[in-house]
Amino acid sequence: MKMHAGYLHGQTTIDYVLVLSVVLMIGLIALGLSSAWPDFALNSRNQQAVTFWRDQARPITITEAHYDMSDNKLFFTMQTQIDERLELSGFYLDGLQMSVSAYDAGGSHTLMCNRASCPALGCVCDYPLYPRRKELAITEDIAAVGINTGCRQSGEISRLPLAMTYYRPADAARTLVQNATVELVFDCQP
Repeated sequence: MKMHAGYLHGQTTIDYVLVLSVVLMIGLIALGLSSAWPDFALNSRNQQAVTFWRDQARPITITEAHYDMSDNKLFFTMQTQIDERLELSGFYLDGLQMSVSAYDAGGSHTLMCNRASCPALGCVCDYPLYPRRKELAITEDIAAVGINTGCRQSGEISRLPLAMTYYRPADAARTLVQNATVELVFDCQP
């Protein structure tokens, strides 16, 4: 049986395309694993944490958070997601209770939680959080209490474990804990 030259030419083209596509796929996978993959995974994990604290945490959400590297303080906005008043009784970053103050655009501060009260009063804050109202807040100097935020330069993103204790004045139940397994994500600012 006689073979036609056109048939061999077509077969060679198909082989060439298959080999080229396999080499290209291997190259793309290697590139993704070596350089872009860690950034993508980190950004995806951070985005999930931001979404959790902003949209899914209950009953208190943290809608935004920024770490001021010059003051070593965390600025954040929290909001209750239920239609009843809560009393914030503790705020913990990386397992340590923090002093936290509410602040307004004019710069005045109202102490929410005072860590110095722990020995005398048992760390009770009793700061009212009103239904669905945003509350601007600021922590004390985080570095002074021994917390390392991981911020080395402006523009970085970092994360810390966050827990809050609160109670509902309506039923006088004490020490309800919002202790998420998802860390709070914040950006580092100069």
